[in-house]
Amino acid sequence: MAPLDPLLQNFFSGNYVLNSYGGVINQRGSLAYVHNIHRDVRFTSDTRRFMLNVLVMLDDFTVENGATHLLSGSQNSSTPPDKLLFSNAASRATGLRGSILLFDSRIWHAAGTNITDQPRR
Repeated sequence: MAPLDPLLQNFFSGNYVLNSYGGVINQRGSLAYVHNIHRDVRFTSDTRRFMLNVLVMLDDFTVENGATHLLSGSQNSSTPPDKLLFSNAASRATGLRGSILLFDSRIWHAAGTNITDQPRR
C-alpha cells in the first residue's frame, strides 16, 4: 500500500492497520450478501473513521457487469436506506481494469447485477 500510504494516513489521521482483504466474483445469476444494501462497518460514528474500502478493479467495472452501487453521504446513517431511494440515488462505480476506488466503509453500498456472460472480479 506504499503508494496509497499518504492518502490512508490522511484519512485515518495517523497510522493504520490492514485489517482484511477479500475478493468477490460477480457472475450472471449469482446472489450473494454483497448484492444486498450493506455497510462493511456494523456501527455508526459521526466523527471517527474505522475502515476504508480499497476496491481494486481486476476487470473493467461496467453497469452491465454489475458495477458497485454507492449512496453518497450515507456514511452517517445508522439505518439502511429504502431500496427505492437507494436504486434511484446511488451512483455506480464504473472504471477500467486496474483502477482503484477508495470509499468509507460506512457508506451504504451493494454489488450490481451482472447481466453479461463473463464473470466480473
